[in-house]
Amino acid sequence: MSAEPADGAADGSIAAPSPSDAPCPAVTWPADGQISVAWVRELAARLEHASRHVSPEDLPTVLPVATVDGILLASYKILHKEPNVVRVWPQSAAPIAAAESRPGPSTRIEAAGDGGLKDGGSAADGTDGNDAGKGTAKREEAAREEGEATRRDGKAPCEESVVGEEGGERGGKGEGDGGGRGGERGEGGEGAGAAARGGGGVQVVVVGDVHGQLHDVLRLLQLTGEPCDSRFFVFNGDYVDRGAWGMETYLLLLSWKILFPHRVFLLRGNHETLFCSMHYGFQNEIRHKYPAPSASHLFRRFLACFESHPLAALVNGTVFVCHGGLFRNPEEGEKKGGRGGGGDARRRRGKREIPEVELGTIADLEGTRRGILDPHGTGSHAIVADVLWSDPAVKEGLCHNATRNIGLVFGPQHTQMFMEAHGLKLIIRSHEGPDAREKRPEMKPMSEGLTVDHEVPAGRLLTLFSAPDYPQFQARRQRYSNRAAYLVFEGPDFSEPQVHHFDAVLPRPKATAFYDYMNCLDSDDEIDLGSSDGGSSDGGSSDGGSSDGGSDTRSNQGSGSEGSEDEGGGDNWRNRTRAGASKRVGLAG
Repeated sequence: MSAEPADGAADGSIAAPSPSDAPCPAVTWPADGQISVAWVRELAARLEHASRHVSPEDLPTVLPVATVDGILLASYKILHKEPNVVRVWPQSAAPIAAAESRPGPSTRIEAAGDGGLKDGGSAADGTDGNDAGKGTAKREEAAREEGEATRRDGKAPCEESVVGEEGGERGGKGEGDGGGRGGERGEGGEGAGAAARGGGGVQVVVVGDVHGQLHDVLRLLQLTGEPCDSRFFVFNGDYVDRGAWGMETYLLLLSWKILFPHRVFLLRGNHETLFCSMHYGFQNEIRHKYPAPSASHLFRRFLACFESHPLAALVNGTVFVCHGGLFRNPEEGEKKGGRGGGGDARRRRGKREIPEVELGTIADLEGTRRGILDPHGTGSHAIVADVLWSDPAVKEGLCHNATRNIGLVFGPQHTQMFMEAHGLKLIIRSHEGPDAREKRPEMKPMSEGLTVDHEVPAGRLLTLFSAPDYPQFQARRQRYSNRAAYLVFEGPDFSEPQVHHFDAVLPRPKATAFYDYMNCLDSDDEIDLGSSDGGSSDGGSSDGGSSDGGSDTRSNQGSGSEGSEDEGGGDNWRNRTRAGASKRVGLAG
């Protein structure tokens, strides 16, 4: 573990957080477990304050173990009851009167000559519905319940967010600790320091990777406005690791989930696994901030939450959201030895047999078991591994992801097949930041937080990344300095997003890197998790200092994103999808 100042420091010195004149009181978990909007806002403010004025090892004075326990247990009770694919039905939401709108910067996705983006309209605030196809009456009842939650402290449901002085009011002015570059570049500078407030319409906000960059998440919530009856959020995984405040970021989002269980959806990313959390800093972060045995106890609780997250979301029946990408039919290859049904259909990579794969369906995803800490990519683990680790490719085909050695790579043809079979207009995935895209020069760079990777007759596949100036700690002379993005969907069909770009809140407080980023792999595409025979854990927890297998690493072998040519399995897949259509609930088309 190495200690380094967060980027933005003028020199290379390491400094302790600056002391505050007033001590930051501890956040206590309510005895009845009932939190309010005011409670979550105060949590955000104190976490932001602590990041600047409290040493990491003193965090328990602000965030006691009992409070962390309360958040984790309450959120786990909600998450593990959700289906693998959560349905988000914005048109069934029951919006409450909202405050005046303050739109932020936006870009509408439109077809450009080169498949890129064109500028267009602006964003407002909104809401979304949910519940996995249980009917309008129950969804409206859930909306009413959430309305009561927002009014517990007597505040309007969509009023202005408050996230602390430094990161909030002063951030947009470029003053003080939380100011900096947030308002420097074009669109990203508008709206800082004051939340975008409710605009009377229903909206769905989709957010990509955030990776423990607390101050950027707080800024994002200022720009979008807080969750409320008329504003739904789908967060697409990777809440922890690499950034210095993974625990604080994750707990804040879980708190919003507890308060708005039918408005905030937290999907699982590949960093919500045992392997990644042990190798990219999260476990060390907890050990650094909490003493033993509390650290071990909390890490196990975090792992339980990790494996309980849903794997995907379906917005209004036409927008599919998952962290990595498309996935296989688990029966093909594993039970049949590949599409040909025999051993000749298998390929070998070293000592590990890699079966030929066939594209899976949403029904397959709904039926898989997700309570796996480290899915290794074969057998019953295959679908979970694919959803968390897969990548799109320029070349046609569907095959094993040779670079990551876990998950799949898939070309435009299979994106079209999946979208056409399920009546989709858009697929949103995340998983790749600027460092990963730098190693895949055939793909578009992740410099603005969003890329259009596949444009097919049925619609588009996008990669969305919401961590600006990522990674926080970089072992390179020239920083990536990427912008980040989030998407906002509005009616009537909630399928055409507005793209909002924003910049990092800089300078960040000086902080500790909880992994050896100087010698660590630059991006997840270089790990060899899939080659491990023992790197998975079926629902168990580990608190060891190294992964049970899966810890082998190797040098990058190129982009690895060129899939093998499809050899005619598409018709079989389409027939199987039609045959299983009755299993799917609430799908359009």
